Amino acid sequence: TDATENNQRFSITFSPQHALSFDELSKQLSVYGTGEKLQIQYPTEGLHDTKICTIDGKTIYKKTVNFTNEQATIHVSLSENQLYLLYINNHYVKFALQ
Repeated sequence: TDATENNQRFSITFSPQHALSFDELSKQLSVYGTGEKLQIQYPTEGLHDTKICTIDGKTIYKKTVNFTNEQATIHVSLSENQLYLLYINNHYVKFALQ
């Protein structure tokens, strides 16, 4: 087609990059366990979106988890000595299994 007939335009939008922040509630999030079963302690009750990613962003686990008495157990296969990020709602903690 002729360039004068094709008036389709596009735009590029840049937004600031958001770095991971470590807020007060994230300091209360802890995780421990084995490569097959993790215990999560977090000051909340009920169902919450939970995700585990590798440090390079690959999602390993993503489910809604039920917290009772500020604890939950999830069954997931993780490698030892690898760094992971555990997200619950908008809060996160870094952890590694040893």
